[in-house]
This record gives sequence, structure tokens and C-alpha cells, in this order.
Amino acid sequence: MAAQATRLVQALFVRRYENLREVVGAAIAKYEADVRGGTFPSADETYSAN
Repeated sequence: MAAQATRLVQALFVRRYENLREVVGAAIAKYEADVRGGTFPSADETYSAN
């Protein structure tokens, strides 16, 4: 059986307002950079156990 190419077809009655793949991907990359860089969470963004 031959491999079939997957094609995305956009319906004509649907408007594309935003590319959420790019928006969410950028947000996740920023979050990851903050966590790996140690700037998130900060003291202002955590609850105290006291």
C-alpha cells in the first residue's frame, strides 16, 4: 500500500482570524525560557506555606 500524503483543506465558510499554533507555540517557548532561566515563578508568583 502506497503512503498517502496528508493534506489540510480549509473549508470555504471558515475565516481564519489567527494562527493559534504560532501564538501558543510562542507563549510556551517564553514560559519554558522563564522556567529554565529561573525567573518563573518569582516570590510574587508563589504562595507561602506559613
